[in-house]
Amino acid sequence: MLAGNSRYFALWYDVVKTTPKKIYGPFNVFVAGALLLDEVDAESELISIASDLKKTLAEGHTLSEIPKWGKPQEQFVRSLHEHGYLSFEDPIVPDHWRLAGSEKIKEFMQLFNDLIEERRVDPPFGQEILMGPKLRELGWRFFLYSRGKREVVLISGDRGLTVMKRVLPKGSVIAAIYTFLNSEEFLPLSDPKRSDS
Repeated sequence: MLAGNSRYFALWYDVVKTTPKKIYGPFNVFVAGALLLDEVDAESELISIASDLKKTLAEGHTLSEIPKWGKPQEQFVRSLHEHGYLSFEDPIVPDHWRLAGSEKIKEFMQLFNDLIEERRVDPPFGQEILMGPKLRELGWRFFLYSRGKREVVLISGDRGLTVMKRVLPKGSVIAAIYTFLNSEEFLPLSDPKRSDS
């Protein structure tokens, strides 16, 4: 099933397996007529993706205006930092450092965590489009902005080192999300009478 307009922005999924509380199947994103991911995981937990998309709509703050001539990488990295994420510019801290008991490492980790918190802004620059834990684990982040009568989506799968920028008709992304959430597979998630949504 396709939710949205694949020429601009669309969510593609197929229900392969259902259980009483879960729905599984492949999931992908169309941006400007091209599929985003090379390999699609047929075991995506679609209810989790729907739940994330519902959170995205619930944020509902006014979209940040993005300058026409700004550099996409700089704008994306700013959004990452203001949302509390690490960018490619930040050091990668090895797991064994986190587990080490050294006072110097503990001091470094505290300074590093303080830096991340210091960069957070409320509201942050750009609205994050959440699309399930698997895409996040793979490193994908999506941010939505306004530009006059258009909207801009910035996408990166490598912490902002390379950034895809697409200028879309206003409402393209939100329309795709609404269509996805209102498909018959996910309507129970949108039901306000449900206590677990």
